[in-house]
Amino acid sequence: MKLPLLVLLPLATSCSLALDFDDVTGLPCPCDDQHVCIRSSDTCVPRASVDDFKACSTDTEPPGGDLLCKGTSICQDVNNQGPRCLPPCAPQSYALPEASVVISEECPRAGTTCWPTARGGVCSEGLCETTPGSCGPSAECQVFNGAGICFTICEIYSNLEDPCAGGLTCHPIGATQTTACIMPGVRERTEVCSLSELCRSEDELGRNMVCSRPQAAPSATPRCYPICRPGGGDCLAGSCTQAASGRDRINDIPVHICDGEPGPT
Repeated sequence: MKLPLLVLLPLATSCSLALDFDDVTGLPCPCDDQHVCIRSSDTCVPRASVDDFKACSTDTEPPGGDLLCKGTSICQDVNNQGPRCLPPCAPQSYALPEASVVISEECPRAGTTCWPTARGGVCSEGLCETTPGSCGPSAECQVFNGAGICFTICEIYSNLEDPCAGGLTCHPIGATQTTACIMPGVRERTEVCSLSELCRSEDELGRNMVCSRPQAAPSATPRCYPICRPGGGDCLAGSCTQAASGRDRINDIPVHICDGEPGPT
């Protein structure tokens, strides 16, 4: 017995309705390879159709929502702002005066900085203002590339044994006169360091170290220096000279470093 033509037609087309059209935008899933399926709405949307810093859906097929974003951006939630298409970047420590310049190169959009996530760094807006209390107790807002970031403040000379808790180290921040708690690196005394490769919190003699350069040599390559008190006899050789940035505001002392010491043997 032959089925009527009107019965055969839906049976022949129901499995691939979207694929029978030149443009499947807005049609039900499944989608062609130029589109992404939004599973919650069973809708095909074009790949790379969401601009940077705009909301994207992670409920997609393929999963995750990255194919909705343009270029190398990924669909990522950062700082509880919801999933958005955000450009990738390399997180860094903000420990040197050139931090703002490096951030503006990584995240060209003014008012954004690089936030670490489980999937790598992404550019997103700041979280604080420079008004007092914006970051809560014991913290202060510092601005890089127009984006506010909260730092836990420490006084680098108040307790030379352990001015920060939780494995963090007290360090000058950017070009400011602030010292704050950040994650140390693995570089040894006198070794070259950078925003992404910081010094150990202490040298082999137990002296706290910072990645810096002498204030009198602003173009010098940053290195790992022990901090010292002016006139305190903390240096093995050379001189106790003012660092490029940072200040212990309780003791009203600019950060000083031992310049001219030999490397560890």
